[in-house]
Amino acid sequence: MESIIYIIRHGITKGNQKRWYYGASDISLSPQGRRELELIARDNPYPVEDDYSFFTSGLSRTKETLEILFGDRNSTEIKDLNEMNFGSFEMHTYEELEDDPEFKKWVFDETWDVSSPGGESRNEFHRRVSRGAKELFKLHGERVKKSDRSEEVCSIAVLHGGVIAAILGEYFPDRGKTWWDLIPPPGSGYKLTMKTDENGTVPVAFEVMDYRPKDAGYDKGSPSDKAPIIKLEGLVKTFKSKSDTVQALKGIDLSIYKGEIFGIIGLSGAGKSTIVRCMNLLERPTSGRVMVDGVDMMSLSKKELNLKRREIAMIFQQFNLLMQRNCLENICFPLEIAGVSGAEAISRAKQLLEVVELSDKAKAYPSQLSGGQKQRIAIARALATNPKVLLCDEATSALDPKTTRAILSLLKRINEEYGITIVVITHEMSVIQQICHTVAIIDNGVIAETGPVTEIFANPQTEAAKKLVFPGRTMTTTYSAKRLVRMVFDGRSTFEPVISNMIMACGEPVNIMYANVQNIDGVSVGQMIIQLSEDRKAADKQLEFLKSQGIKFDEIEEVGIDV
Repeated sequence: MESIIYIIRHGITKGNQKRWYYGASDISLSPQGRRELELIARDNPYPVEDDYSFFTSGLSRTKETLEILFGDRNSTEIKDLNEMNFGSFEMHTYEELEDDPEFKKWVFDETWDVSSPGGESRNEFHRRVSRGAKELFKLHGERVKKSDRSEEVCSIAVLHGGVIAAILGEYFPDRGKTWWDLIPPPGSGYKLTMKTDENGTVPVAFEVMDYRPKDAGYDKGSPSDKAPIIKLEGLVKTFKSKSDTVQALKGIDLSIYKGEIFGIIGLSGAGKSTIVRCMNLLERPTSGRVMVDGVDMMSLSKKELNLKRREIAMIFQQFNLLMQRNCLENICFPLEIAGVSGAEAISRAKQLLEVVELSDKAKAYPSQLSGGQKQRIAIARALATNPKVLLCDEATSALDPKTTRAILSLLKRINEEYGITIVVITHEMSVIQQICHTVAIIDNGVIAETGPVTEIFANPQTEAAKKLVFPGRTMTTTYSAKRLVRMVFDGRSTFEPVISNMIMACGEPVNIMYANVQNIDGVSVGQMIIQLSEDRKAADKQLEFLKSQGIKFDEIEEVGIDV
């Protein structure tokens, strides 16, 4: 007897957006993931009847996906179909782990027998999934045997991308596809034709189901599997005058991935505004390449470039609103240029006023708005053409701290709900800390350092990074003393009584010169400047204690203003 099982991949999570390994972690869907599934559910592509059976893994994101696509349904949970357990690599990106010898041993293991620390090997994962698949097929087959042979029996299973690939790879090994090729987009999957006889129930054929929304933008789970939406290669920009030549950018190489908030920070004159204006070719580079979503921007004609720029919106420090137009008309302006009808443009503008929480200001003029309200209207105008990328050039520099936090929170919400890639140009580390996933530090026209914000904050490698990260600019006094140590606490150790424990263990006091805790991308990261004992042996003992506790630290000579 033949029957059908639909296996569907769950929606994207914050883990996808952060490019984490997060298999066994019970992470919920992101706002963007829920929105993409709702778009699929609106079109109702999957057949469903009251007598269908539903299955999920033991992780909540499969149940959330089931509810969005099919409503409130009773489902059978099969924990052997949970995603792979990455152990200590969970909640970390490939970039964070690539220098870890244990990670290298695991990720490059061709035998599939090496386990991640505290996790499982690929072979262990595949054996577990095989058990889970057999349980799923058995339960489905029992319904088939009990059914009226005139009706086709159907089941729906919402599972994880890696699990789906493992099932397809086991039962259809001769299809010539790699494991990664078999992972479907979120909300999509495979229609399995099942055969039930005296030997059991097995899949005998499959059909691909790809229902992803247009321009949804997903990745397949691997942090290194995603192509950058913006890629700068060997970018050089030189400004010439009659008396002088200035090289603002000196061979910039940079990759920015879809869905992330990427910060570019540097001191005045470092070249950060020039680099962002080169991304949409407001400034044409002297040499190098600018790739946006796979398109070489410098190869486009003027007409093609203008069309492509609709995908790359920009907001500025001074808002650049049209003073003779009210807020609604300002938002409609780019839609008018794009040839959108008046009624459609007005409808879109009203939606965007709701997004930026200024519906009551539709008829107000820029002169009647505060600075924060002007920037909100500028953001709404930038979103009018549904861009893939939003460039923010010092967008909060003219605002007070409270308004700055509100605008940054709005940008973060837009990123999460709409999946728009945001590039933030700033000279303020606090801006980077509040919303960015990744940061590049530019110094004198070159990229000095780039990486996850938490990593750069905790362990800056270059002098340019240390100038921006070290606490000197937040202190009112310069301190110079012997045996000064800067300690950095990550999210696991921020609230542990390290200083008290060190005093008790070493029998020597310490002098706390400075302390601060920041929330960076949802993780509490703290730093503290302490002065150790003046006795060398006692100070060495204190340093050994810090090492034994896994606390990152640097010995410094001075801390304070501009140090």
